[in-house]
Amino acid sequence: MARVLLTSLFALFVSLVCPLQAEAQRYRYMDSSGNLHFVDSLGDIPRQYRQQVVPPTPTPALDTRQRNQLKRAKDREMKQRQQQMEKKKREIERVRKSLERDQKLQSIKGASAPASSQKAPAREDDIEVIR
Repeated sequence: MARVLLTSLFALFVSLVCPLQAEAQRYRYMDSSGNLHFVDSLGDIPRQYRQQVVPPTPTPALDTRQRNQLKRAKDREMKQRQQQMEKKKREIERVRKSLERDQKLQSIKGASAPASSQKAPAREDDIEVIR
């Protein structure tokens, strides 16, 4: 019993520590209609198209380390884009507030300008004689 458990734990450890190199071969060919097809085995290709088969190229699987590096790079890029968008949003909001403030000032000046240009007629009570 202990030997089976020890063997199982060792197999689990080895499988976690040593990632497998998974490779898949893909073949491609173009049919008479001009459609490009990708298949996993040479037997899946019709005989009339086998002469144009491109030799398979191995497609290596990414190990965990590479996958994590790619994910971190994408996350950094996304964060930078988000920061740029927020910066643009703040700038737009600042300009909008500035325009609103300018419009309010213009409306205040526009409302008060005609009132100040119209002078009230002078009355005798308001006139002071300076001697």
